[in-house]
Amino acid sequence: MDGGQSRADALIVGGGRETPAQEYRQGEIPGGLSYQEKLYRDERAWGKAVDRFAENGLPGATETIPVMTTPLVLHLVGAEVLPVRIRPDVLHKVLVGKHHLPPDLLKQVPRALADPVAVFRSATQPHGGVVVMLDLKDAQGATVIVPIRLGKKEGTYEVN
Repeated sequence: MDGGQSRADALIVGGGRETPAQEYRQGEIPGGLSYQEKLYRDERAWGKAVDRFAENGLPGATETIPVMTTPLVLHLVGAEVLPVRIRPDVLHKVLVGKHHLPPDLLKQVPRALADPVAVFRSATQPHGGVVVMLDLKDAQGATVIVPIRLGKKEGTYEVN
């Protein structure tokens, strides 16, 4: 986008009325942080979690791992602002199992989720899921997509 705007920023319109994007920026983010600061913190924490998982696989881990706070673009399509988390078995599948994404690529997911190429309603979870197409490519040149279950589970959303 021009002038350093993200695709989500471009959805903000004036007219004297607050849009969902402006409301998101003005206080729905836990801790009163700006969305950019929250994204930066989420990226750092996610990167550390990916590194820890890549090093030892977190044997015996059963608790979900925080990825980020719901990005603005998902809020604009109706998602509440909640933590987005991933189960250890799904992270294992992404890093070393079925998908084999390198840790450096996986660390880019929060920022890419904040400014995706497209968001689609999930065909397999039509009443509670989205598939987010990211501006990231894997080693074979395939576009990275992230399915997210929007049905709240213990006050969070879950990356499938």
